[in-house]
Amino acid sequence: MDLFEIDKEFKENIGELILTYSTVEFQIGTLASFIKKGKDSGSIDPNVIGLDLNEKLKIVRTKVKKNQNLLKKWEKLEGNLSTCNDFRRFISHGIVSNHIPNPHLTGLIRAKRNGIIGFRIKKITSKDLADHIKKIMDINTGRNGLGVLIPEIKNWLSD
Repeated sequence: MDLFEIDKEFKENIGELILTYSTVEFQIGTLASFIKKGKDSGSIDPNVIGLDLNEKLKIVRTKVKKNQNLLKKWEKLEGNLSTCNDFRRFISHGIVSNHIPNPHLTGLIRAKRNGIIGFRIKKITSKDLADHIKKIMDINTGRNGLGVLIPEIKNWLSD
């Protein structure tokens, strides 16, 4: 594979990661909307969909706390999502440079540690992208992913 093909594949993986992550966030938004509006409403609440991810997660977590089995599953999923979201932030908000012929990004994001605001820098390679795409797909459609967990939560709420 020549230099330009490697660079093209790298950039395609960035796009796939962003699109796959957006799908996950939308599913969480629709679940949070279902929780807020109730089972009788078939529509999605734009006020809930428009919330930031942490607010959507909080809506779901608050409701699921009443079911320990679902809470354990949700917390695991939420932990995996947090790791992927952190990685996504470097790509979506912090690209400092893109290096050819060995494609990688250098990302810099604002971070808070021990009450002090600063920055974190990360080098992101093609392997990093591929690994996180797989993690996000697993969050979305895996054996313990949203595709399984959302119906379980909805069934529990409907009973």
